[in-house]
Amino acid sequence: MIDPMSVRLALAIVVALAAVHTVIVLRRTSGAPILAWWARALVAYGASTVLFMGNGSALQAITVPLANTAGVLGGVLVLRAARSVRGATLSRWVTVPAVLGALATGGLGDPAHETWAGGAYFLAAMGATVGAASAEMWRMWRLGDDAAAGSGASARGALLTFAAAATVYALFYGVRLVAFVTEGPDSDLFQTVGGTGQTTLVLIATVTAVTLAAAHLAEASQREDLHRRATTDDLTGVLGRAELLARAEVIVADRAASGRCAVVVSDLDFFKRVNDTHGHAEGDRALVAFARAWQAELGAADVVGRLGGDEFVAVLVGATADEAAARADAVTRRFVAAPELEVAHGGGSGAESPTASHGVAAAEPGVGFADLLARADAALYEAKAAGRNTVRVHRGAPEPAA
Repeated sequence: MIDPMSVRLALAIVVALAAVHTVIVLRRTSGAPILAWWARALVAYGASTVLFMGNGSALQAITVPLANTAGVLGGVLVLRAARSVRGATLSRWVTVPAVLGALATGGLGDPAHETWAGGAYFLAAMGATVGAASAEMWRMWRLGDDAAAGSGASARGALLTFAAAATVYALFYGVRLVAFVTEGPDSDLFQTVGGTGQTTLVLIATVTAVTLAAAHLAEASQREDLHRRATTDDLTGVLGRAELLARAEVIVADRAASGRCAVVVSDLDFFKRVNDTHGHAEGDRALVAFARAWQAELGAADVVGRLGGDEFVAVLVGATADEAAARADAVTRRFVAAPELEVAHGGGSGAESPTASHGVAAAEPGVGFADLLARADAALYEAKAAGRNTVRVHRGAPEPAA
């Protein structure tokens, strides 16, 4: 016969080791949310397992409701971990009632004499919370939503592992609940399908699987974050200089033969005055607003990036020079109307209010991106010379890149 105390001790050891592994990976991945919540869930599960060892002791009246509460809290934290993968949270109106329900049903069910006091609620809540977590993971896996967790097969495999393990866990607790309600905790059916030994084996397997899956998801998320930092501008969120130039080179090379592509060089008018008059924080807000204005005008294949300072470059796929000029003008209108610029608009003369100037060059067969960038830059100087807050299209003879 299996000794319940021994198997619970074994489960406690596995949970403790999983918690140690999680904390180690958590530190390596700079506090990944899924691992932070999973670590908390493991602590709650470990506490529940230890408290259940008080069954049959003089402290049973206290340990039973507390064990139920800790277990349900662990299930809630598993759900919180799953939702964190896509950046979602969990309302306190779900968390608090679920946990207090376990404490109340356990405490009011004669725990001094019944080790399964509040058992129906406990089993239902454990299955429901982890079942909801499995639904979250299945949804992300099915929709290919690994952008939230990092990219690649590793992240998708981890989503699948987490989803499958949580599903097994939830179904197991569902079967236990049915047996508990229909036959009772002392019945042969309940002991066969959900006794201490079977429960421990299922929990060890699922805890191990979810621990490994959570670690993979955290590391994939960290890789994605590092890639994002390497390719985007920290302040504005558009492409950084190196990534912009690399992508633009490829796009122009692909589209030059058809000529349906345009390069736009833009910068902010009187940007130095905004910084000097209102401070660099206002200047940063202007840069962010301008980047957002450009992002709102981009098509699916277009790119925009910050070349440096207040200078931005956009590559518009499928656009003629005149179409690109019209879109650049629309960017300026969006930018000037941005609510982020309220201080600059209201704090000084019209010359200090930021506007934008643009230079446009259309792709031509045999003309590379470097040449187009030089042409667009020359057109930008024409726009500045014309009084700023305007768009100019390069229509002169081709100029070789320096």
